[in-house]
Amino acid sequence: SLVGVSVDQEKYIKSIDLIISQAKDYEFRSTVIEGVHTESDIREMTSYIKEAKKYYLQNYRDSITLDPSFVWHSFHENYLKKFQEIAMESVKECKIRT
Repeated sequence: SLVGVSVDQEKYIKSIDLIISQAKDYEFRSTVIEGVHTESDIREMTSYIKEAKKYYLQNYRDSITLDPSFVWHSFHENYLKKFQEIAMESVKECKIRT
């Protein structure tokens, strides 16, 4: 795991299902980092939130980090648009935040 925390997959999926089925207004979002995330990752992430109302791809901003040793980069807009197309195969709305 990138953040160093293991996740109970069953509880994770149950939480997602609860949000989608019962929350009035919600959004899911992922911060994407060049060199870390791939098209395959976007497919996998959105497979968990199929039919979600709103999904946002947030581009990592390398100028804003709490850990100076965390040296990664933002995606070029073209890659974000490709990720958006992939996400739209699973979710109702996907927007990009830069």
